[in-house]
Amino acid sequence: MLEILYKYCNKAAGLEKLPKHLRVIVEEIIAVKDAENDIERKIYMPYINSRLTLKLSEEDKETLKTQMGKIVSEIPGKSEEWLMISFDDDKTIYFRGKEMEKAAFIEVKIAGTTEREYKNKVTNLLCSLYETKLNIPKHNIFITFSEVLDWGWNGELF
Repeated sequence: MLEILYKYCNKAAGLEKLPKHLRVIVEEIIAVKDAENDIERKIYMPYINSRLTLKLSEEDKETLKTQMGKIVSEIPGKSEEWLMISFDDDKTIYFRGKEMEKAAFIEVKIAGTTEREYKNKVTNLLCSLYETKLNIPKHNIFITFSEVLDWGWNGELF
């Protein structure tokens, strides 16, 4: 038998989307392995970098880190367990030719892919977090998402 799949598609990815499509919970689905190629290595690595105009205190960093650990779990297959975070604070950010007093540029990188709806939810939650904890207006918070297919760690690719 010959199986032909889209380059970035596999049974594991299909099983992640199946519950929503069937309107069931994941515990109601049974998957049967029929070949060794059905063993998928789950990719969990998310990374969030925040470039900010504000100088963050250690307390601010700890609060943001804790909340981002919860927020990243909105993306299927992602959790705080593998979350990497960095803060690049006290920077100058210009927009439309003018220096911004309070602003943030947040990069979210995820190993693998995810649906736009999850990125939208994470965008909303990150904007709310930065607005609430740092008083940065949502209209001054910019977020990009990158889906990384090849991510190296510990001397090899995931």
